[in-house]
Amino acid sequence: MLSRHGVRTVLDFVASHPAYSRHYRRTFVPSESFFHSILLNDSDLRIAPDNLHFEDWPLHSSGPRTLTVQDLPDLLKSGRYLARKFDADVDSLILDHLDRHLGAPVGIDRSL
Repeated sequence: MLSRHGVRTVLDFVASHPAYSRHYRRTFVPSESFFHSILLNDSDLRIAPDNLHFEDWPLHSSGPRTLTVQDLPDLLKSGRYLARKFDADVDSLILDHLDRHLGAPVGIDRSL
């Protein structure tokens, strides 16, 4: 989540440093560091210490646990704006509950 100033910082940096973008075209998972490297090196920005994501990272895991309907109460109480990760094949019920909570149509087609 970026402020307008954060977005402008990224766009200006990329426009004035074409080698930076060229480098990242050949990297594995560029989103893991592309934006962070720009933003964390700009002293004019205030970086919030919390990323506002609800996630559960099991000890010694390489990724977050897939959220299920049992996580819904904690997710809703968390005050977080974003959450990961969901998998409709594992538990589509949590997605329907979230749709209902947000006032969105329930049972929408989630296929790609």
